[in-house]
Amino acid sequence: MAIPTLFPGGKGDPTNQALQRNVRLSERIKQLMKFAGKNYGKWLYRFSSHPRFCYWAFNMIQKMRTLQQTGIFLKQNPGEAHLTIDELREMAASDNSAAFISKVSRYVANIAGSNAYWHRVKEDLKAIITNVGTPTLFFTFSSADMHWPELHSLFGENSDNSSEAKRQNVG
Repeated sequence: MAIPTLFPGGKGDPTNQALQRNVRLSERIKQLMKFAGKNYGKWLYRFSSHPRFCYWAFNMIQKMRTLQQTGIFLKQNPGEAHLTIDELREMAASDNSAAFISKVSRYVANIAGSNAYWHRVKEDLKAIITNVGTPTLFFTFSSADMHWPELHSLFGENSDNSSEAKRQNVG
């Protein structure tokens, strides 16, 4: 119901989980972007021409990826290694849920752009530099030295347009 003009009554909403087949959200949105109908003899792409649908779709795909890539795990504690899933659920539902929450941690280092992701990338870069050595950088600017009048006008006395003078300027 985010965009009622495109999904009247919620029909055709790509986030609807009651589909008969398991189709990824990105594939559903891709099909909607390609969907066209004829209107007065012209093809009308309702979804791709909508001013906000593309932004909404991108946001939904990013949210789904983030939720799929985020992991929640219990901090390592040898004294609680024997706990079963049912016992963990009971701890979460009990009055003493604060103690349980203090033992839970989120893993988001594989979500691009998060602080944990950049920390991991920094640590990877440090490890590469430690093992391989510092990187070197080489680049060159090529702007057609012989065909760049502004460059040759900066040289003053050799600013005539002969090819010999241009070679002396850049040589």
